[in-house]
Amino acid sequence: MIRLGLRGWLGQRISCLLLSGILVLFFCPAQGMAGGKPNKTEADAMEMNIAEAIAVALRSNRDVKRAYITRVLDKFSLRVAEAEFDPDFNLTSGPSASGSRTRTEGEQGSADSISYSHSSGIHMDKNFEYGGNMRFSWNRTDNLGNTSGGKETYSGSNTWTASFTQPLLKGFGKEVATYSLVSARLAEQENFLALRDNIAAVVNSTISAFRSYAQAIRQVEISKASVARSRANLETNKLLIAMGRLAANELIQNESDLANQELSYENTLNSLDSYRIALLKVLNLDRDTRIKVIEETDFSPVHPDMETCLEIAFRNRLDYLSARHDVRLAEIGLAVAENNMQWQLDFTGDYTFTDTNNRDAANTDDGTWSAGLALNVPIHGTSRLSLEQALLSARATLTRARLSLADTERDIRLDLKDAVREVETRLKQVGMAVRARELSEQQLAKVDYLNALTSLDNFLATTTDTWKVDYNKENDQWPGK
Repeated sequence: MIRLGLRGWLGQRISCLLLSGILVLFFCPAQGMAGGKPNKTEADAMEMNIAEAIAVALRSNRDVKRAYITRVLDKFSLRVAEAEFDPDFNLTSGPSASGSRTRTEGEQGSADSISYSHSSGIHMDKNFEYGGNMRFSWNRTDNLGNTSGGKETYSGSNTWTASFTQPLLKGFGKEVATYSLVSARLAEQENFLALRDNIAAVVNSTISAFRSYAQAIRQVEISKASVARSRANLETNKLLIAMGRLAANELIQNESDLANQELSYENTLNSLDSYRIALLKVLNLDRDTRIKVIEETDFSPVHPDMETCLEIAFRNRLDYLSARHDVRLAEIGLAVAENNMQWQLDFTGDYTFTDTNNRDAANTDDGTWSAGLALNVPIHGTSRLSLEQALLSARATLTRARLSLADTERDIRLDLKDAVREVETRLKQVGMAVRARELSEQQLAKVDYLNALTSLDNFLATTTDTWKVDYNKENDQWPGK
């Protein structure tokens, strides 16, 4: 009797378990097993992987286009700065006329005179990289005069003038004379890196929005499966109560669990739509666009080396390079301030030659030259104090720039340790999730790991390299232009 009772109880238990399995299969989503045609929303959905999403975002992003427009202005500013030592040429030309009339009392008639003249010239001005300056000019003047009762007169002259000035103390030296040019070139490097970082920011925001949307889809699947399990468990317990194997008050907890799971499912659906709209904003697509994400399948464990990453960060990061540029400019600024403390001793020289042609007189040629030194020494007063103030300010600027560089380097080292540790931690979590029963839970752990790698890329300023965002460095064209 005991054996028969045991067999009966086991049979009923097995039946209940089989029924529970059937209910789970009925209520759980049949992923990959459902037949029939997809609904209109699924059929019209746009399939897209993460690389395609990045390409779409870069083609349509207005921030990237604005950054390119700014680059055009930045590059022209550098062109202006680099023309500092190119010769400047100017052409002048202009005709003129003048006349007069004189009447004498008691005499008939008047004495009239009129003259015409035309002058033209070419002027050249050139600065040199060691502080010198050279000027050259040619001027041509023609004069034609006519007086009533008199003879027409004509004269013409050519004048050539060349002058040269070279500082010997204050203002002398390539480092001093090219300060503004060096500053402009360093600014151009920073502007170009700023363009790269603007593009990288768009890439990172696209990656974040895409993966968040993919994770939201997974969360919906997990939540939907949980609702199905709770509903199946409730139906199983109802059957057990009907068979007298379970107390009726056990249903209260089951019904509460089901209600909570259904509420969680509705929340995940709402979050899914929010993430979908956020992705559409990044991609600049219509609000009603449906996207079917193609999840990332390339999962290769990466173990970043600290020293290698540090070298890459120092080579690429804009904040570090900008801090180094500030130190460089401060060093040149100090050299300029120290140079300004010297006496101003300049060598000057000039030569002028004029040839004159006259219709009614002999032609003449005249040449003059001069050379000398000019000394200016500020001994006392505001001018001297201003130079000392500028020197103290330059020293303070250099000290602050070096301290800022040290702080930036320290922060990069510390933050990089956190970024590398985050990658390793997320990789361990992936290994733990592989042992999980739910594929969706495994995928979520992988996405967290990929996000950690993306953050490390952003920290190292290698986002555009990793995602092979190709834009013309010479012409600064944004992708898709």
